[in-house]
Amino acid sequence: MEDLLEWDSFHRGDGLIIAFRSRFSLEQIFFWSQLALGVCGLFVAIFFFAGMLKKDGFDREASEKPVVSLDLAKVLSGPLALKENNRPALAVALEQKLVFLAQSVRPDRASDERVFRIGLKGEGGEQVVREGEAILCNLVEHSSGGIESMEFGSGNVSMIPQVLDARSLLLKVERATGAAMEVILQAANPVVKGGDDSAAGALAGGKWLGPDLFFRDYGGNEYLPMSMKQQVEVASGKDRYVLYVGEGDFLSFREGRWSVAGRLEEADRDAPLAQVLRVGADLELEAWDGDGFPFFYSKLDLVKGGGLRFAPDQIFLGPKLRTATQVSCKMGKKRFVLQAGDWILQAKEGWRKIRSAGEIEAFLDHEVRGQLVVVDRIDPNGRVSGKVFSELRTQVQPFVFQAVTSKGKRKR
Repeated sequence: MEDLLEWDSFHRGDGLIIAFRSRFSLEQIFFWSQLALGVCGLFVAIFFFAGMLKKDGFDREASEKPVVSLDLAKVLSGPLALKENNRPALAVALEQKLVFLAQSVRPDRASDERVFRIGLKGEGGEQVVREGEAILCNLVEHSSGGIESMEFGSGNVSMIPQVLDARSLLLKVERATGAAMEVILQAANPVVKGGDDSAAGALAGGKWLGPDLFFRDYGGNEYLPMSMKQQVEVASGKDRYVLYVGEGDFLSFREGRWSVAGRLEEADRDAPLAQVLRVGADLELEAWDGDGFPFFYSKLDLVKGGGLRFAPDQIFLGPKLRTATQVSCKMGKKRFVLQAGDWILQAKEGWRKIRSAGEIEAFLDHEVRGQLVVVDRIDPNGRVSGKVFSELRTQVQPFVFQAVTSKGKRKR
């Protein structure tokens, strides 16, 4: 034990101090640490230089490898080549000859009632068919496989239509020889804009006037719902009338006129049908003919009238209070006795009161037009208040004027 440890113990006061001495000196430990660090540094340097040499080898190998170029002319060739040339020449010729004109998409027709219209390009021949029903046509082919002539009717070719989607039609073609093929037709323009027919032209060229403010203020329970609609004026020749429509409403053509259908079921299935698609910056209309095919599509712009300028002192001349409820005045060249509830219309011949039920109906139906004055109230002091409406009833302006009383005369 003396070779390993040397103990020295002594007492210093109350404590005991024990001294320990290692067999390795501080100089030896420092020497071996430096040696270990040097060996580790040597290994790190060897690995670093080996990695650099390997990277140079990879770069040199990549630079020596030839660049492969892509020949675009050979794309989709060989096994990937398109098989268009393998289709029968007659199928290609039919796709170029036939045109899918329209599909019956009328809202009041069920899917099994819808029909399709196809035609011949450049010849004007048309055929209306149902899905699954055979179309017979007489077809004369060129020796090269093209079509020399073609017309619908009994013939040597049968085509059975099948719907793919709203704009695609599949024709299963069978020749008298028994050869069969498939032809796909795409609808070129499913919606017809405008139209030469009087029904189409009248509504497509209508005038969007805006809401009826007279019905809003004086319509009561009967006419108040119409004040929430939009006025569309339709003119066909000398006939002129106004429709009250809202977004989503359907219109049916009956007896030479368009009318609003309360429900889709009320529309005449054999007559043209229209619908208000949207009311916003413009009013969009779409219509279908009696067979259900697109009739026309139109956008109506809002008719902007000039500002309503009404000066009571220039219209009601010399107003005088006759009784507690009556005021006499001159309007234009005529003298009137006004009272609450009066309607005074400025027609071509001048101002006149609307009194009879027939005159009232004619005004409400837009058969008679003009600036309208409505007297709301006359108080005992001669103060008269009311409203004036523009000719189209799309603008309104309140007015107030004071009638002269007999007391006022005595004071003067």
